[in-house]
Amino acid sequence: MLIKLPEVPQGSRIGILGGSFDPPHLGHPTLALAALATHSLDQIWVIPCKEHPFSKKLTVFEHRFKMSQYAFRRIRDVEVLDIERHLPIPNHTYITLMEILKLRPDLDLSLILGSDLLEGLSTWKQAKELQKMFKIYVFDRASLCPSMSSTNIREMAFQGFYEHLDVAVQAYIRKKRLYRS
Repeated sequence: MLIKLPEVPQGSRIGILGGSFDPPHLGHPTLALAALATHSLDQIWVIPCKEHPFSKKLTVFEHRFKMSQYAFRRIRDVEVLDIERHLPIPNHTYITLMEILKLRPDLDLSLILGSDLLEGLSTWKQAKELQKMFKIYVFDRASLCPSMSSTNIREMAFQGFYEHLDVAVQAYIRKKRLYRS
């Protein structure tokens, strides 16, 4: 496995923002900014999943990874990582966090979640261990990104509308003809 983590000082406080990012919409960087503003985090690492742990069909990883790089490019303390490209499938958040700690046991990791994910957290693999080992910061999705969901945005893109997307993400979707039948 060739996992490369950003170089950060020993003991850095890293927030992990994982997801499908299919596509990454403006609510995702807003969530990252809210986490940076309200918690003592040195960086946020955005980690698109390779495959959805609950078998949800996703756009090819390389497209979602590139769109995520575009979506978060303007935020100084955010890095988009391809770590899940290198992990066995199926993969789960707990495994990803343990792989990071294996490489950098000195880091103080926390998990950043939108409130829409909190209800299903108990169904995640090793959910109790996640909650014991890592701080979990939950943000009210409705107040940060009202009416934004990747599902709705994909449907709008299919019809040629690209609301709630960074202009570079819009251009990438058009160029690669994503979310078309």
